[in-house]
Amino acid sequence: MHESKPNPGNNRAKSLTSVSNSQFLILTAIILVALNLRAAMTAPAPFFDQIRESFPISYTSQSIIGMLPPVSFALLGWLTPRLVPKYGLEKPIVIALGIIFIGIIGRSLSINVWMYTSFSIVFLSGIGMSNVLLPPIIKYRFPNKIGLITTIYTSLIYLSAGLPSLVAVPLTQAVGWRVSTGSWALLALLAIIPWLFINKNESISLENKSKSTLSVARWPVAWAITIIFGIGAFNSFAMLAWLPEILTKSFGISQATSGWMMALFSFIGFFPTLIVPAALLRLKHPSIVIVFFSLCIIASNLGFLFLPQFALVWVLAGGIGLTFVSVGLTLINLRSHTKEGSSSLSGFVQGYGYLLGAMGPLVIRWLRGLSGGWDMPLWFLASTGILALVMGLIAVKPGFVEDHAAVNKL
Repeated sequence: MHESKPNPGNNRAKSLTSVSNSQFLILTAIILVALNLRAAMTAPAPFFDQIRESFPISYTSQSIIGMLPPVSFALLGWLTPRLVPKYGLEKPIVIALGIIFIGIIGRSLSINVWMYTSFSIVFLSGIGMSNVLLPPIIKYRFPNKIGLITTIYTSLIYLSAGLPSLVAVPLTQAVGWRVSTGSWALLALLAIIPWLFINKNESISLENKSKSTLSVARWPVAWAITIIFGIGAFNSFAMLAWLPEILTKSFGISQATSGWMMALFSFIGFFPTLIVPAALLRLKHPSIVIVFFSLCIIASNLGFLFLPQFALVWVLAGGIGLTFVSVGLTLINLRSHTKEGSSSLSGFVQGYGYLLGAMGPLVIRWLRGLSGGWDMPLWFLASTGILALVMGLIAVKPGFVEDHAAVNKL
């Protein structure tokens, strides 16, 4: 009998197939998490008046509910990196999805504004954890495809924000607001499944627990990334709160027209998001990206001031300018070597960045009250574009958070 010899070619092919299948499973898991990052948050907006008919919700309470997303994201941005040294990245993402599921179900069963607010905080906490964990997971799992996977992940965030607008109203008319809002819990449950099948032997190791969190607060580049991310969030939350009033009361645009213009404002950033990661990664002068989005913010707000008859153009420019959020998320991985560095930088950038974003509606409201018109708020928003330009040019300079941390230890 002839003894069969092992075939190295077959073993290599099996190995490659195994790796390919594993990466496909992880990519599927990342995609499903990304689809959960905005859907439940935006779903109630088109029929919030129907929710108010079920139990009293004052406009003050509604304003507080509107502030919960950035505040929750900021708090979890600071807290989530503390979980990584003990639990890694994958266990917390499963926990986060479970929290999202529980929060959505609880919110759909609410009988008063306190219950509604409390469970909103619960599922927003899960989203906040996921926001921070996804960049380092991408960094670790796809180190040679960061640009591509970040493009998929950030573009799906836009999709998850816009999807509820298409189905929420007909679904609510058919089954009521409770089932309509609660149905998004199924997406969170679905997202948990692939994480349960990821090979435990491939789970992120914690051999360097002492290095799992890095101090980044003294690194100027970290602050630069945080500020451009925060400016994107600040303009986003400020304009989502106040642009409808600017369009209807100051420019005389009908509510119907204002509605679809707001939809364009929210969704137009999807398209530049598709190319931002690759542009930042491959362009010889990535500062071009910073200059372009800064000019969009400046032109949008100055356009509203001086040429309001072209409001649609300025709405589109303003929506494109919000891509600074995607720029910040991409730079988290481009300015880190390791999953530990990415996790630390992700928590720092999103923690302080979303806190800055939460201030947007309040600052614009204060400036509006102080000046009695929209000129001062729009000048202020235009100035944030200038600040984004300066900080962005710092953020795209070569450098890594781990190198900064190593120098500080010397």
